[in-house]
Amino acid sequence: MSAKLAASRQLVLHAARLLQAYQETPELLPSVRAAASHAKIIATETALEVTSGIFQTMGARAATRENNFDMYYRNARTLTLHDPVDKHRETVGRLQLVEL
Repeated sequence: MSAKLAASRQLVLHAARLLQAYQETPELLPSVRAAASHAKIIATETALEVTSGIFQTMGARAATRENNFDMYYRNARTLTLHDPVDKHRETVGRLQLVEL
């Protein structure tokens, strides 16, 4: 789980760095879009997988007030509904087709 979280974090940081560079180099826009979509896809999958893994490992006690891990699952799942990953997959696909 920690390896997937670290990889997701690096993709988010890479997208953020590209976004900063875009301020001075507007031609980076396709790279920014691709990086942001890659980060969203992997971070979403990782968040859902890790929070599900926590429940699988801990069982029902993960949802107790003391542990409160259900909040993380609920928040991750809510974010998937507000910004669907499918649109990011489509963005990546379109950008890769342009590269061909």
